[in-house]
Amino acid sequence: MKFCNICKINVNTTKSYCPLCNQTLKGESDSLPDPFPENIMPVRKIENLNKKILLFSMLFVIISLLIVNLVLYNGVFWCIIPIISVLYAWFIIRLGILSKTNTAFKILVLTTILILLLCLIGIVLNDFKWVIEYATPFLLVACSFAIGLIVLIKRIEWREYLFYLLSIAILGFAPIVFYYTKLIVVVWPALINALCSALIILGLFLFWSKPLKNEIQKRLHM
Repeated sequence: MKFCNICKINVNTTKSYCPLCNQTLKGESDSLPDPFPENIMPVRKIENLNKKILLFSMLFVIISLLIVNLVLYNGVFWCIIPIISVLYAWFIIRLGILSKTNTAFKILVLTTILILLLCLIGIVLNDFKWVIEYATPFLLVACSFAIGLIVLIKRIEWREYLFYLLSIAILGFAPIVFYYTKLIVVVWPALINALCSALIILGLFLFWSKPLKNEIQKRLHM
């Protein structure tokens, strides 16, 4: 019978993780039937037709905006901004709803895409500084907070925990690098972003320190 060091109980299961805390079990399993069937979350099947309809709708709207802009052209390509909005909406639906990847990873990818699209808008409007100096730091604060909240609520493996910890650190201190490389002049939004990221990392470390320590000890056979 296997034993869970976290829950301090014996578990009669053939699986390698505890059904209560989801941590790795120690010991050998008995030959008895497993009383804990694997919890398989129901996955909603999305037909390829729906994805094709979504892609066709996006292309139809983009082409329509381009045609209207060219027909009513007055020297300004105003269609760029609504096209960027349509593209971001498509990314949200495609990656946020139709994708089966981890929720925290979706937030990280969608935030990166949004920042890149805002940079494109800034280039079109010939006003790029507001994106890097103001929009990017506060978007990164929101992204880091959302990832930290998901990590605290959901049970994840230690590898994912370390990956998101590193991601929050990079998101937090990237604007500081922009300041020292003279890409930005206004520094206070970057400092707020760095401070929030540091607090989130500290909170994650405090709440996750015991499970992480146990996992490291098991991996190193300490």
